[in-house]
Amino acid sequence: MIGLSFTSSSEYAANMLTKSILPAICFLLATAQTGLAWESGWVGNDYAKARLVLVQDEKADGEGEVHIEFRLADGWVTYQNDTKNKGIPPHLDWDQSTNMASADVEWPEPEKFEIWGSTVTGYAEKVTWPVHITAIDAQNPVSVSLSLDYAICQEVCIPMSASFEAPEMHF
Repeated sequence: MIGLSFTSSSEYAANMLTKSILPAICFLLATAQTGLAWESGWVGNDYAKARLVLVQDEKADGEGEVHIEFRLADGWVTYQNDTKNKGIPPHLDWDQSTNMASADVEWPEPEKFEIWGSTVTGYAEKVTWPVHITAIDAQNPVSVSLSLDYAICQEVCIPMSASFEAPEMHF
């Protein structure tokens, strides 16, 4: 043996527990306070896809967060929710959700693009839209349902839609 000696197999097992398994369990418990609670599959085509991600929040105070994530192929863009924008703004319908008082999107800072000789603002490659969710009743779970309509553009614009149904969870 190289510098280690144990008088029994139980000492060896106890040593392994304290040196390798126990620190890993502590790390997992420490990082589990906030993290991924659920994610949908990707919905879309070869040019763009979207998914919904529920972020776990152990506070259960009636407020939480979901993310709408997009992945776009090279050269394709999607637009922000800006009525002055020359692009096509997305439409988010949360009406089929239950116990949801509000869903407020925190729009990331958009980029500027030249399309057909016009400057538009939006997103390319990948973007995440954080959405702050407030429950009507913090004692009951929220069921998140999103119907999303958006457009992607390159040389042409393509209307896209995706629907997501997440499992109930307490925020």
